[in-house]
Amino acid sequence: MNAKLTNLKAIGFDLDNTLYSRDQAVNRWIRSVFGDDEATANAGIAYDNSGFIPRPDFYSWIAERVDWAEGWKDAEARFQREVMSMIEIDTAIHEAVERLGKRYKLGILTNGDSGFQLKKFSSLGIDRHFDSSHVFATGDIGHHKPDQRAFQPLIDSFGLAPEDVLFVGDNPENDIEGAAALGMKTCWIQLFPEHSCGIEPDLTIDSVAQLPALLPD
Repeated sequence: MNAKLTNLKAIGFDLDNTLYSRDQAVNRWIRSVFGDDEATANAGIAYDNSGFIPRPDFYSWIAERVDWAEGWKDAEARFQREVMSMIEIDTAIHEAVERLGKRYKLGILTNGDSGFQLKKFSSLGIDRHFDSSHVFATGDIGHHKPDQRAFQPLIDSFGLAPEDVLFVGDNPENDIEGAAALGMKTCWIQLFPEHSCGIEPDLTIDSVAQLPALLPD
């Protein structure tokens, strides 16, 4: 047990590639767009780069190859409408969130437009474990992770000091370095071995499913 986590009172989660496999859903959508053209679908998946490429660039790349009249805005609208049916949460993560919700206050802080991001969150079926006052999308905040100002509303909603809150996410810069700069404890979901983190997280795991066993009761 990590001694630095003994006074933990709340946990904040990133959403995409943290509480569900964002890449699995997006890759399914890309393949649905290009059908039998496997080479272009694979190129699109590589270009997406697990969401690290800016979204307008990704949508423009898609639109240019399917000749959608409205360009990247059309691609964005289609993506946001169609990908919802492709989002799934792993049963083990669902169970982990339920267990953690009995021991800690839980919250969400996700980069992006609130309408789309919170719709995805609701689709996972775990929202009952989160008080809505602890759920945030940065589109409503006006600052985006890793900016420290993006994390402040989450911390304030808990009514806790930053050091009493653990932030869990997959992006080493946005989630881990950003949260640590404000004094929060950090748990990095290391999905990609080739990625490195500029600081030493308090925990490093492969999945949220592992988290309950690593935290104090």
